[in-house]
Amino acid sequence: MKAAERDYAKYLYRCRLVHYHYVTSTAECNEFHYLAFNDPLHALRGRLFEQASAPWKSKSFDLQIVLIKAMERWEELVGGGVSCPTKFDTKDLFETSVEN
Repeated sequence: MKAAERDYAKYLYRCRLVHYHYVTSTAECNEFHYLAFNDPLHALRGRLFEQASAPWKSKSFDLQIVLIKAMERWEELVGGGVSCPTKFDTKDLFETSVEN
């Protein structure tokens, strides 16, 4: 293994080790945070917040992808009873799925 590859492997290992210890410590010390962290929609909610709050100009492809994924899982996100306010036409959905 070359030095650059070895350094990257060590970096990746350290990141994963820190993440492991964070998750296990959270499970022991903060049950509510651990439950929220392990919510299956945690990543989608985080990406929605990140993309919606980031500055962007004209059409934001990353935001569109996340909004489409939110539309697909809308009932899970809101718990039902509320219709999704976001609509995309078939052309946008097709173009986004092809590019993604």
